[in-house]
Amino acid sequence: MNNSGTSTNRLCSFFLQGKCRFDQNCKFAHLDPPSRDIFQRIDAHGARVPDDPQTTANIDTMPAERQVRGRGRKDYVSEANGVRQSPETAWTQAERSELQRVQAQLAEEITRQHGLQARREAERKARQAEQEALKAKNDAAVVTQHVVFGSTLISCGAGIEIRSIISGFESCRLTIKNLPPDAKREEISALFTQQGIPLQDFLVLQIKPVDEGRHLEVNVLTRASLADLISVGLDGIDFRNERLAFKVSSDASPDAMGESSARDPHVLTISWRAPSTAMIVTYASMDEARARALSLDKNVWCGRKIHVEMNKPPVGPALRYYNPCSVKITGLPVGISPALVAVYSGTSIVKEIKSNIYNLDDSMVMLKEHLRSLPYNGVRSYELVSENESDGLVTMRVHFESWTHARRALDSLEGKRLRPEFPPYRLFLPHPIHFSRSISAQQFLSQQRLWDSLPGPTTGKGAHVRIYSNTEKTLIRVMGDDEKAVGALKVRVETLLSGEKLDASFWHRSFMSPTGREVLERIYSQFRVYVRVDSKELALRIYGDGTNMDVVRRIILAGVNQFSGQEWKVFLKRQSVSFFVRTGLAMLKETLGEDSVTLDVISRPCAISVRGGEDARHQLSKLIDLSLDELAVDQHIKADTSNTCPICYDQVSIPIKLGCKHTYCSACIRHYVTSADDSTSFPLVCLGDEAKCRTPISIPTIQHFLTRQQYDRLVQVAFSVYVDHHSQDLKYCTTPDCNQIYRSNSGTTLKCPSCFAEVCSSCHDDAHEGMLCQEQKLRKAFTEQLDEAWATKNGIKRCPACQVWIEKKDGCNHITCAKCNAHSCWICMKTFDTGELTYNHLTTEHGGFWDGEQNRDYERALALQRELDAL
Repeated sequence: MNNSGTSTNRLCSFFLQGKCRFDQNCKFAHLDPPSRDIFQRIDAHGARVPDDPQTTANIDTMPAERQVRGRGRKDYVSEANGVRQSPETAWTQAERSELQRVQAQLAEEITRQHGLQARREAERKARQAEQEALKAKNDAAVVTQHVVFGSTLISCGAGIEIRSIISGFESCRLTIKNLPPDAKREEISALFTQQGIPLQDFLVLQIKPVDEGRHLEVNVLTRASLADLISVGLDGIDFRNERLAFKVSSDASPDAMGESSARDPHVLTISWRAPSTAMIVTYASMDEARARALSLDKNVWCGRKIHVEMNKPPVGPALRYYNPCSVKITGLPVGISPALVAVYSGTSIVKEIKSNIYNLDDSMVMLKEHLRSLPYNGVRSYELVSENESDGLVTMRVHFESWTHARRALDSLEGKRLRPEFPPYRLFLPHPIHFSRSISAQQFLSQQRLWDSLPGPTTGKGAHVRIYSNTEKTLIRVMGDDEKAVGALKVRVETLLSGEKLDASFWHRSFMSPTGREVLERIYSQFRVYVRVDSKELALRIYGDGTNMDVVRRIILAGVNQFSGQEWKVFLKRQSVSFFVRTGLAMLKETLGEDSVTLDVISRPCAISVRGGEDARHQLSKLIDLSLDELAVDQHIKADTSNTCPICYDQVSIPIKLGCKHTYCSACIRHYVTSADDSTSFPLVCLGDEAKCRTPISIPTIQHFLTRQQYDRLVQVAFSVYVDHHSQDLKYCTTPDCNQIYRSNSGTTLKCPSCFAEVCSSCHDDAHEGMLCQEQKLRKAFTEQLDEAWATKNGIKRCPACQVWIEKKDGCNHITCAKCNAHSCWICMKTFDTGELTYNHLTTEHGGFWDGEQNRDYERALALQRELDAL
């Protein structure tokens, strides 16, 4: 028997006694002795053991013949001189000869085992090198997907290199409904990959339960060119006994408002009062008249809902017949007798007055004739919804080919009677473009000044905002009939809805706890600034009107520091303890500080205590994952610390080896990655071989040092740099505040999914159908030259936000654009969020609200007012 782990030529004494518990893992040699008698006299070190006195005495008392036979294998005869040696001499020579043979055999076995061990070690290193190479290859192939700039889908490879782009102009949101509640993300992805769609062309954005958990609804971002094919090809298919439904939405931005929920935007609803009778009934006293009016009003009688009110004094000669104790009843059926009314109303004095009586059939015939007589009327069908119902209304729905046809019909009927006896029409046509979003009452109140500054139904031209609010929720609606105006206003509203997202330095998971929520509630109560926890992105969003925002940021940052100063403990698994004792603890202390980390190896289970924020938690989590990966642990422990770090050019401290085999100090590579958000050079590459290596750093290595928020921020920076470096191919939408991008190509008209602006992708100007780009450029230049000359002469300027012309006739230098409602300074044309900020700017930068003498007059008026107030 032998063992492969032998590291010495010493024999294992416990093995000779049959008691060794290490078996093949023993560091001493395990060899079966060739002669039991010899090993009874040789110890594990090869030294002779004295004979047992009792055994020697027994041998000496035996007859000589038995002694020789008893020693058998141990007595040797020297034939050199032909003289028989003494028993003692023969014993010694035989013992020495046997010992030499055993030692030679032992040396040979040890040499063999050393060779075997060397081969096994070489095989292990080869396997490890192969595993390391495979891991480096897999890490280098990792690709992540992200949604940036609203609804642009990008794929990032090693070093945050931008691999693929689906711009917001090219993307759309696909909603899949009726999925079973246990559907997996992989199964959802398979719906697309099985249609031949590559993984980089779609991203599952959200999976949410609906119908009280009976189904799942999934939002997927994909190419618009593919979405229609998918929705048509897969709509109605069976998925595990569920029939799927697909819906395509053009705007894929996660902060986009919901699309119009108005049904039948091409339908004009026309209603008018049905023929009815009105009567005056008189009572004995005012008290009785008031009581009867209250009790009879809005009752349904003879199939009609009647309206009863106190009779108002008439104007003119009829006033002499007026009785203040009289009540007016309207909505009575045509032809009803005064006697019946007298019985119902409880009085005998009843008088019929001029009423709304006409031929209903004639009115409907004339209405249809009027609509048909309109040029290009576009009428498709008529639908009589109600006729002479209890509410006394007749309602007709007219279906048109387009909203424009319906609008033209509405304009022709508005304020018009087709006959003098016909009642006026009530007309309703839903806005063709209509978006809505619900927010909390706290968010609305914190931004109320900004919401009030948006164009309303009476001030908005082509687009306006309607707000419906209660104690819990506020519904924001953007609507209008000018698509471009609605789009520009929608983008402004969505900017308010998304608020300001604070970066990773303002985040701590304690804000999701009851204690953290109390802090945020106190901020709202004290400063009227609403702070919301974005659990999806692990960030805070703040909402306000511009005031107290800096104060709130400082309070939040102080809260983060306070939470980060609290110590928290993590229990370690047994296999993690060794790693943290050898390298993990030192790595954490170097990153977080000597006093921020404590390792307790006495308690069971062992625990590590840490002080710090999200970055500290991230670093500890990554090291725990590393400690459970045997290959990674072996790399860290056996990494060569004699190498020179490519960043600090010093001997490596706490080494980190990249896939390209270059080794860095843990602190140096961490600083390189965390400071990359100020870089303008991507991808991030290895700086080894005097910066000649240039191998992109793998995504898992970058994510090892960055929290999720930091990594997302780095991706945003990398993409911004990419767009800047490819400015000839990628362009930003021209609408202010719209962050969509589009791909430049030759002569294609594109439409922004967020603001609906149409742009020529060749000259990047407004779309110009039927005109070459050069012609459009010349026409625009000539027009602008004329406009500028006229504007300069007449003191007219462009709005800095939406570029429409603004004329200032009188008043102060605070200008509010009638189109986009932007606040600006007329002198320097800077824009501001509120009028208050504009006035502050005018005072500090331009010496007052007005020009010249007007400012002095204003100051004198203020001084006089202060004197009067002091009296």
